[in-house]
Amino acid sequence: MHRRCSTSQKIFASIIIRLALAKTFCINYGVFILDKPTTNLDEGNIENLVAGLRNNREADKFIKASKRKQI
Repeated sequence: MHRRCSTSQKIFASIIIRLALAKTFCINYGVFILDKPTTNLDEGNIENLVAGLRNNREADKFIKASKRKQI
């Protein structure tokens, strides 16, 4: 992954890993906080992140800090 992925792909992968860890270890969580989750992501990875967050029905509420309106 070190030399085969772009910076954007690495950042996106780290966000996915954090979401998976949160789902695994934080059972029955009600709030999920994201601080600038789209920083340094390309448009394709932003769309994937948005789709993944919309499909996540585990958390009751999402709190995000982002300048992007689609998040």
